[in-house]
Amino acid sequence: MKILISLILITLGRVDLSSTNFVRIKHDLIET
Repeated sequence: MKILISLILITLGRVDLSSTNFVRIKHDLIET
């Protein structure tokens, strides 16, 4: 499951590295 989340985060990051939403989602998942 963690690998899946990591792949999704990497994909989102590649789509838009400067996206603040990406950072928000990343922090949100880490806290969960």
